[in-house]
Amino acid sequence: MLKWHRVRRLRWLGLGLLLVILAGVGLLWLLRGGERVDQAWQRMKAEGTLRVGLDASYPPFEWLDEATGEMKGYDIDLAREMGRRLGVQVTFVNIGFDSLYDAVRSGKVDAVVSGVPYDPTMTESVSYGAWYFNAGQFLVVRTGDTRIKSVNDLPSHNLGVELGSTGDLEARRLQGRIRGLQLATYPTAEDALKALVDEKVDTALVDAVSAYVFMAHGGRVTLVGDAVLDESYAVVTNRKSAQLRTAVDAVIMGMRGDGFLDSLRDKWLLGTPAP
Repeated sequence: MLKWHRVRRLRWLGLGLLLVILAGVGLLWLLRGGERVDQAWQRMKAEGTLRVGLDASYPPFEWLDEATGEMKGYDIDLAREMGRRLGVQVTFVNIGFDSLYDAVRSGKVDAVVSGVPYDPTMTESVSYGAWYFNAGQFLVVRTGDTRIKSVNDLPSHNLGVELGSTGDLEARRLQGRIRGLQLATYPTAEDALKALVDEKVDTALVDAVSAYVFMAHGGRVTLVGDAVLDESYAVVTNRKSAQLRTAVDAVIMGMRGDGFLDSLRDKWLLGTPAP
C-alpha cells in the first residue's frame, strides 16, 4: 500500500513538473512575441495568391479604366511585379481608402498597395516596410537652371507654393530662418509651377506627384536635391505578418536596386498622362 502511494505521488510530481515546464515555455513564447504563425504568409504559399487591397481612385497610382474594367497604374504594376518575384498570383480587392487599414487588420487582404504614406499612429496594428515612392515636398526649378540645388541656396530668392498646402507651411517655417526668402502663394501646385516656368518665381516647393504630372504634360521643370519633407509610400501589412513583411521588403529593395521603381516612375508619372 505504501509503495502504491509512493508511485502515485511520483506521478503527481511528474505531472506538476510537466505543467511547470509547459507554463515556462508558454511564457517564453509570449515574451518573444506571442503567436509566431504568419497566417497571411501560410495562406499565400498554400493558395499561391497574394490578396492586395487598394482604392482604385487615385491616378496615376491606381484607377479603374471604365472602358475595359481593368485596373491600371503605378501601384497595379508594382503589386503584380511583387507577386511575380514572390512566385504567386495577385488578386486585387478594391476598397474605399478609409477601410484599407481595417481590411489588412482583419485579414480580408494580405497587403495594401494604394499610395499609403507612413503614419506613426497606426503602427500598433499594421506594419510599414521599405518605401517605394517618396511623394513628399521637393524644390523644383526650371529645366537648366543650376542656381538652386537645395534649401541652402534659397536666400534672397522667390519661392512659389500652393496656398495652405504642406509646402506652404514648410516654406513659412523656412522663411523664418533663411535671409531674404520671399514667398508667393498660388491656388494650386500647378499654378505655382506655371509661375515658375513664366519666371515669376525662382523655384517652387510642391509635392512630387504634382511636379511629375506637370512634367508629363510638357512642363519644363526639374526636381532638385532630396525631399524637403518626406511622405513615403509603403506596402502595408498586418503587424503579425512577419514573414510576409520580410519577403515584401526584400522585393522592394530589389526593385530599388535593379531600377524597376525608376521604370514605374518614368511610365506612370513622366509618361502618358493618366485620365
